[in-house]
Amino acid sequence: MINHLIRIVYLGWGLVLAGCEAPLHLDAVQQELHKAYHRYDRFLSATGNEQALVVTGAMGVVLHSNDQGGHWSRNELAGEPTLIDVIACPDGTFAALAAEGQVWLSEDHGASWSSVQTGNQEVPQAITCDNSNRLWVVGSFTSILSSPDKGNSWSQQSMDEDAILTYVHFFDAERGIIVGEFGTVLLTRDGGVTWQRGQPVPDEFYPLAAWFDDPMHGWVAGVNGVILSTDDGGQTWHKAVTGTHAPIYAFMSLGSQLFAAGEFGTVLRKNQSLGSGPQLWSLQDTGYDIRFFLRAMWPVANDRLLFGGEAGVLFTIPADSLLAEAEPE
Repeated sequence: MINHLIRIVYLGWGLVLAGCEAPLHLDAVQQELHKAYHRYDRFLSATGNEQALVVTGAMGVVLHSNDQGGHWSRNELAGEPTLIDVIACPDGTFAALAAEGQVWLSEDHGASWSSVQTGNQEVPQAITCDNSNRLWVVGSFTSILSSPDKGNSWSQQSMDEDAILTYVHFFDAERGIIVGEFGTVLLTRDGGVTWQRGQPVPDEFYPLAAWFDDPMHGWVAGVNGVILSTDDGGQTWHKAVTGTHAPIYAFMSLGSQLFAAGEFGTVLRKNQSLGSGPQLWSLQDTGYDIRFFLRAMWPVANDRLLFGGEAGVLFTIPADSLLAEAEPE
């Protein structure tokens, strides 16, 4: 009799629990899976041309848009490479650099991708394309790689020093610059055939990001919100006032304005015409509560700035909301 009552009690509780359990709805899950980007994405770089915008990140994720960011399509590349940098070449080719030593290429505006190996054992850090569509990759142990044929063959150079090169850029067919660990500055005036040492950035600076408008005017950024600038081709460097201790990971220009982005959703804008004192940068309110890093930036249609980063963060900010002149501190 007691056992019978116990079974009745268990059965009653089972009916109560079954009645209280909410029906399982998978609609929200399916909607999330069909989005072009997800909360687990980590976007690391962005680029674009007149035909497309491309954003790359960890786990082989590539987004591309053919309507200025109105709609995005998603690719997940084989092997899930970590795509740390991406560039648009003058001929319309997109080239994405993988930390694993591959270069991924797209010749259909980001819709499909194929990979080539650099054949170098050093860890790559940055990629660019010069005016002749040659690919350039720099990385650890002062390695400098170049390819005139979209990665089918590579030439290799090195300064034979244990320093990491983090940025490479060409101003025209002849002049280019590389910056890296220990304040390294390398310059070329013969299209990259040879590289000569420039005046180093002070204090063995490690540039997490760099930007040069032209051979004379440039900026480098690092940890603790530090930004240094030069207006004489790197002969002298000046420390800016940024008002933040967040590491800075990227620079980007929008019209005549220069922006920087980094950890904790930090966005900075370089102030204009503030006299002869230290260069000032002002913190910008993006309207988003972001606790993660921002690394990917690109101008969109000359009136918006695209941002991407950790936790699937991807958004654009209208230029008007970022260009109000800040008062000097």
